[in-house]
Amino acid sequence: MVQGRAYFIGAGPGDPALLTLMGAAALDRCQAAFVVPPYDQTYRSYLAGKTLFIPFAWDFIPLREKVLELLQSGNVAFLVPGDLSVFCPFQPLLEALGSHAEVIPGVAVMNAASALLKKTLTAGHRNPRVIQLSTRLMEGADQPFGNLTEESTLVVYMNTWPAVELGRRLRQGFGKDIPVAVFHRLGMPGETVLKGTLKDLESLGGPWSFLQELSREEASLTLIMAGASLSACPDGSWWDHKREQSWRHRYGSPETCNF
Repeated sequence: MVQGRAYFIGAGPGDPALLTLMGAAALDRCQAAFVVPPYDQTYRSYLAGKTLFIPFAWDFIPLREKVLELLQSGNVAFLVPGDLSVFCPFQPLLEALGSHAEVIPGVAVMNAASALLKKTLTAGHRNPRVIQLSTRLMEGADQPFGNLTEESTLVVYMNTWPAVELGRRLRQGFGKDIPVAVFHRLGMPGETVLKGTLKDLESLGGPWSFLQELSREEASLTLIMAGASLSACPDGSWWDHKREQSWRHRYGSPETCNF
C-alpha cells in the first residue's frame, strides 16, 4: 500500500542556492531520490543519507514499479533539471502516479540565465516573442528557424548541433548578425558565460572554441540565447510609455497611491 508521496522538485540549473524553500522542505522529507548527474554532486549536501537512483537507467515499467515500491515505506524525490514546465521527461510518470505525485516548481534555467544578464527577454520591443526549443526535437527539420523576426528572442536548450552549424542557421533565420549569449554549466562548478554575436558563434574563435570540444552529454548542459533584446537598453521613455498605456489608470500618482 502506498504510504508516501513522490515529489518532482524543480532543481534549477544545478545551483542548490536556487532551490525553493518548499523544494528544500520536501527533499528533506524523502528517504530516496532520483537524480541525474551532475546534480548528484551539486546537491550533495541535500542528498546525504538518502538512497540515490538515476532514473534514465530504467525502462518505464520497472521505474514505475520501483517508485511504487519505495512509496510503500516513505517519500521519494525526483530532482528535475530546470523546471517541469519545459522539456521534462517525467510527464508519463506523473500520469501513472496520479494523486501520489506532487510537483514543486523551481527556478527555470532560462530565468536564471536572463537574471545573470540582467535582461528582460522582451526588452525594447512592442510585439515581442520568446521562443523556447530544443535542437534534439528539431533534428531533420529543413528550416527550423524560418519564422524568426527581429522582435524574437530564441532560447535553445540542450543543443546537439555543432555550434558553427547552429550559428549559421540562426543568422539565416534572423536574416542578420544579432547578439547571442552562451551559458555552459550555469550555476555549477566550471560555469562559463559568453556574450557576443552570431558571428562569434559561427566562427568559434578565441574563448568560443571550447564549444566544438563538448561531448553530447556536456552539450546538454549548455543554454543559448539569441535576439536583439540581449543588447536592448530601454530608457525612461519606455517606462513612461508603459505607465501611460497600462499603469496610470490603475495606480494613479504618488499622491493618490498609498498603502
